[in-house]
This record gives sequence, C-alpha cells and structure tokens, in this order.
Amino acid sequence: MRLNTNITDYYSNYNVDTFFGIANLQQRITKRFVDTDLLDAAVFWFTNVERRKHNLKQFQFHDKLRQAATLHSEQMKRHNFFDHDNDFDTRYKTLTDRINSVKDNTFQGFMSWGENIADYPIIEANKTFTVQSGRLFSMLGTEILPYSYYDFAKIIVDGWMNSPGHRANILNPDFEYLGCGCEKYEKQGNGHSMLYFKLTQNFGGSLVAGSFLFGIEGTIKQNTSNPRVLETKNKFNALFGDWEQNKNLNNMNNYEEIDDVAPSRTFHQLGILCLDGSGSMSVTGNGGITLAESVNRAVREFLGFFKNSAYVNNFSIAVVTFDTSASVHTPTTELANIDDFADYNPMNGHGGGTYTGGALEKAEKLAIQFLNSPDANVIPHDVRIIVMSDGMCGNPTATKSISDRLKQNDKITICTSLFTARANVGDDETSQAKTVLQEIASGVNFYKTVYGEEDLRKFFISSMSAGKKK
Repeated sequence: MRLNTNITDYYSNYNVDTFFGIANLQQRITKRFVDTDLLDAAVFWFTNVERRKHNLKQFQFHDKLRQAATLHSEQMKRHNFFDHDNDFDTRYKTLTDRINSVKDNTFQGFMSWGENIADYPIIEANKTFTVQSGRLFSMLGTEILPYSYYDFAKIIVDGWMNSPGHRANILNPDFEYLGCGCEKYEKQGNGHSMLYFKLTQNFGGSLVAGSFLFGIEGTIKQNTSNPRVLETKNKFNALFGDWEQNKNLNNMNNYEEIDDVAPSRTFHQLGILCLDGSGSMSVTGNGGITLAESVNRAVREFLGFFKNSAYVNNFSIAVVTFDTSASVHTPTTELANIDDFADYNPMNGHGGGTYTGGALEKAEKLAIQFLNSPDANVIPHDVRIIVMSDGMCGNPTATKSISDRLKQNDKITICTSLFTARANVGDDETSQAKTVLQEIASGVNFYKTVYGEEDLRKFFISSMSAGKKK
C-alpha cells in the first residue's frame, strides 16, 4: 500500500543519518498492512549508507527512477516472472524501454543507467518452519516473526553488496541518481501463504540536457555530450539462493570493485555483551516471545545500529553467554566484520542457574587482552562490559568481588541491566537481583531496569555511548 501523498518527503526531509530515526522502521511487516513507500525509502537510504562507507558521493533521489523501478516490480508481480527483460509487455521489455516510458517534457533521460532486482520473503530465506494456527515456528519451537522495515531493507542491500555485480552498480561513481520501487505478493505453500517482495533499484548517471531533478532542490549537472549507452543489470532470487548477473555494456570499461576506505580510527572501544542464558529466560515476555528471543533480537538491532554509524571502525564487539557456567559466544571482533544476523539467543548451550561472576571472569580475560594489544599504545582504548540478567545471581559475594577487581581498572566500565516484567517489580527476588546488579555496575548511572526488546536495545546502545565512569 502506497500511503504517502507526498512520496518525496522521505527523501527531502531526511538524510542518511536522520532517516533511521523514524519509529515506523521498527514495525514488523505484516500482510494486513504494508507501507511500500517507507520500504522503498529504507532501501534507498541503506544504499547511501554503503556509498558513504566507501567515500563516494551519495545518490540523489530521482522520482522518475522510482517510477521506472516501481513499474518493473509491478510487472514482475503481475506476470509472475523475475528477470530484467519483460517478455510479457513489449512496451517495458528492457530497462531502456522503462526509462523511456517515464520521459516527459521535464525529463529526457540519463547518460547511463543500471538496475538491481531482488525477490525475497519477509522471513529468513530457506528457513525450515512449521505452521500452527497460521503462525510460523522453527523446528526448536521458537516463533518466527516477520522482519521489520529496517531489518528487511538492510538484508536486501547487504545481499546486493555481497554480489560483485550488484555491488558494482551501488558503488559505481558514474551513477548519481537512484530510485527504488517494491511490490508485495503472496506465495502459497504447505498450507500457508507467505508474503514476498519484488524489489527494483534503478540507477542514473548524468542527466540529459533539458531534464529536471524531481523532489530535491539543488544544482543539476547538464551534459550535452553524446550519451554513452550503458545498461547494467543484476538480480538476486532468495528462493534459490543464487546470484545471477547479466551485463549489456557498450563503450564502457569493465567495472572494478572498490576497496573499503575506512575513516581514521580516533579511539577503539570494546563492548563485551554478557547475556544471561539461565532457564528462566525461556519465560514468555512482551510480544508473546521468550525473554531469550527478545535478547537475540535486541542484540541484532544494536549491532545493526552501530554498524551503520560513521564511527563503525572505532568499535569491536565480543559476546559471552552464561548460566552457572560461561562461554565465549563471539570472540573480540571488529564491528565492521560482525555478523548482525547471527543467532545471539543466550540459552543456546545453557538453561541452568545463574552465576554472573563466571561471565565477568570471561569478560575480564577478553578485556585485558584487548587493552594489551599493540595499538593500545597508539590510540585510546577502553572496554564496556555490558551485563544483562533476568534474576538473582547464585553467588553474589563472589560476583561482587570480581566486579570490584574489574572496576579498579579505569579503562573498564561495567554497565548492568535487569530484564524483567513490570509486574515483578517490587517482589523480593527481583529487588535482590536489582541490588546485586546495581552493586556490580561502575556507578548508579550505569544500571537500568528494562522491560522489553526495545528497552534492551536502547540499553545496549546507551552503554556504548555513555560517558566514562566517574
């Protein structure tokens, strides 16, 4: 459903930093309601995130490209095909035909153009699931919920970036303009209807003389030279998991991939997530999912948030999961290389009681190793140990002793949170657990009680963003 009366608001009123603050991006995509304009814009802005990472000029929005992209997605849906060439309607057979179809007295085309397409469901592709009363469950019994607009758009762009052909279009310095258009459709299988999307990206180079840029004010390049004929086309079909490329080039050199250009690292911070995987994390919380699954999602969203930061190269992450024993789930990894779609459910391999001290000991080893690394003498290093627990620690005395030792190092800050239901606030066990976690923390400002996935995500982000301990 296209809801915006002024589609360009998502482009003219935002930039690559402010767009991702739109609250509706965190809503999950459902069959009953789909804001395709928001999804189109999210794909556009995530593509500009990639341009910025590579020190390239960001794409300007062009509404004619959006119209052409939307037209092709609609045609693929209507005629049930997935290709750059439309054999069902000769008016729109090629990308060139589709660009020509949206020309008018204000728009005469581009000197060059390109296209990426994708076909993807609103849950993880190729995931095995069962259907119960219209809901999807993994083979382990965990409910599979649809992606949010934020996650879905990021998955699509990440997929394109992992394919040389798609990546070449996104990082092509000759392309200046971009428009994205998607169309939803449903697929039947195993007695269940699954929501999918056909997605199209159309790229444009310099504008042909006499054209005007829609939706964005600013100076427009006019190029009166003879246009180069260029059409690059790439597609990804999540149904089969294979990437296909089809390029039709005339008078154009082959693309070369551009290496990542990282901004200078001015500091280096390690965030160590210590996640409680005790048996009580299997309790169902807000949204009808377990506390453990809420943690999994919050971690993914937290990692995605920082990976899109301009300062991504200043951070590293490690993950420790624990019950009465602790294990290193993710060793120290630079944030740019972290997998923000991995499984961070803390109950994997756990499910017993709770001993937070064991997690702190694992974190201490990771912290000391990080602080003693060779480049620690070159740029400032510090560590945030971020503890999440849902209940009382089995050995609070030993845990506090370990935390006291850690807090003697002025480069280590401990942030803690109690993950609980509001109904539990005030009962004896919750109060005791809260007291222990407050005592473990580096200060009163480094503790927080959280009640759901969104609170937990914000806690993780604020813990990495907070000032140094006093």
